[in-house]
Amino acid sequence: MSVKIKLIKEVRLENDVLLVGLPGMGYVAKAVADFIINNLGGELFAKIYSYAFPPQILVGYDGIGRLPKAYLYKVNNMVIFTGDAQPLSPEAQNELSHEVIKKLIDLGGLSKVIAGAAYVESAMPEERKVYVVGNDLRIINEFKKLGAQVLNEGVISGINGAIIGWAGYYDIPAVTLLGETWSVIVDSNMTDYRAAKAILKILCKYLNLDLNLNVLDMRANEIESKIREYYREMISQMRREEGKRRGIMHTM
Repeated sequence: MSVKIKLIKEVRLENDVLLVGLPGMGYVAKAVADFIINNLGGELFAKIYSYAFPPQILVGYDGIGRLPKAYLYKVNNMVIFTGDAQPLSPEAQNELSHEVIKKLIDLGGLSKVIAGAAYVESAMPEERKVYVVGNDLRIINEFKKLGAQVLNEGVISGINGAIIGWAGYYDIPAVTLLGETWSVIVDSNMTDYRAAKAILKILCKYLNLDLNLNVLDMRANEIESKIREYYREMISQMRREEGKRRGIMHTM
């Protein structure tokens, strides 16, 4: 077994909700998890190591390097599962999904699992939709009533999708909420805070969370401004190069 779960604090769960937010396209799910932890004071209680994480160390500002790993935080009646990366292979992603759920059941049990993910669009959506996929029609309909649209085709890759299937193996109702994101943000390896906000708005209603989401608009505006500036500069550079080529051809 390649997964090593290291408890650093004793916890006892009482049918907690598991929120899953690992890095993926547009870092949408990771942004959701980080926002909740940072604003509700999550307490780290487990670090998760795996031979299948990328073979590298992450270097901090102080020059200290550390292995990539995943983390479990206790936040009120929730557990948040996030991390630095996802395992590289499908087998390892399935194994990590299964081992985390199994461990949390051993610690007292889960009432449901909610994961975040991204739904990529080629054009920037004016208002970000949230799609829902689940392993149980009842919980799907609960999110549908809150404004999520049911996704009825496709594949959700990575742990943010696979863990829903493993929750079903243990008869735990589970959904993945997919925030609509812009392909340019994904291709730029940036975070889509607007998609994260769309998911958080629904989560706040569902879990009765009191969170001020306005800061996410500011972060989203900064990211989108950087992308627009980059493309403006790229187009200007292309025009300059084209002008130079035409000038050379004119003098020949």
